[in-house]
Amino acid sequence: MEATQPSNELPVGLPPAAQRVQATLQALGLTLAVREFPQGTRTAQDAANAVGCAVGQIVKSLIFKAADGSGVPPLAHTEPLLTLIDEDLLHYGEIWAAAGTPSTVFRLTPAELTRVAPLARIARIKPGP
Repeated sequence: MEATQPSNELPVGLPPAAQRVQATLQALGLTLAVREFPQGTRTAQDAANAVGCAVGQIVKSLIFKAADGSGVPPLAHTEPLLTLIDEDLLHYGEIWAAAGTPSTVFRLTPAELTRVAPLARIARIKPGP
């Protein structure tokens, strides 16, 4: 897993929403790096193409309240949100989550996701036995 050097400084040039995500990751003691892709990561397929992984490794975020169309991260919200984590994500060694804008993401493990997402619950999302 690619990691940043521990630092109190935020990456220069990231949009403010992505900087909040990076700051939250650092505050949680994680050395994960928010990355920006100018071609965009609006859809799971776009994100998978940008980072070079399978679509299944992309954390899909849906917030059921008014949103502005940003890339919705699993952390760094103004209030704790119930986060349902698709159990299928647990089968991957690394996954990618949105970092606050339609062009920023960060890599983490499923274990890190369950640790950083407030009110996280593992859930079966797809129908079936």
